[in-house]
Amino acid sequence: MNSREVKEKLILACTNGRPSFIVEQFRFADIHHHKNYFVKIILLVILITKGESLKSKITIFVILCAVIGLSLGLGSFTFIYGKGYSYLQDDPKACVNCHIMKDQYDSWSKSSHKSVATCNSCHAPQEFYLKYLNKAENGFNHGWKFTTGKYRDPIRIREHNFDIAMKSCLHCHGDLMNSAQHEKPLLEGRSCVQCHRDVGHSH
Repeated sequence: MNSREVKEKLILACTNGRPSFIVEQFRFADIHHHKNYFVKIILLVILITKGESLKSKITIFVILCAVIGLSLGLGSFTFIYGKGYSYLQDDPKACVNCHIMKDQYDSWSKSSHKSVATCNSCHAPQEFYLKYLNKAENGFNHGWKFTTGKYRDPIRIREHNFDIAMKSCLHCHGDLMNSAQHEKPLLEGRSCVQCHRDVGHSH
């Protein structure tokens, strides 16, 4: 659909506030294939306001633009203010964007793991797509809880994230599980941190 056809459809759609026969044939595919996002919004308004007056179309168009603009504006501000871009990297400093993690960060920086593991090494899945899926989920949960103030202090790890941390231990130290000194703890169902609680960082 070229620009002339779009213009004709817009004129026909808005004339006398009545949808034309051509506009009635509009499909979402017509919107999808158009490259101009401003025109896409107009066409979307036409689709959802068939039979409405021109005034209603304009009102809905303005509201839709305002909602989209407000969402993008607030989203961008929050992302920049909260240093959201830092969570896409592996820099442990991203974890202290929230002051509540400062003790864990300080103890990690003095631990034996500092030179071999970052926060993501232990607290994110090893698989690439699962890693960023988990980061997105935790990022949302952490952002929500820290914004509303509804979190436990000291914080407690969720069972799902605890399992990820234990799998990370085995990813690096799995060969040690066959040693005699680990036979009894394994039979008793102990987790790694029950014996090595402060190896990565303080709790």
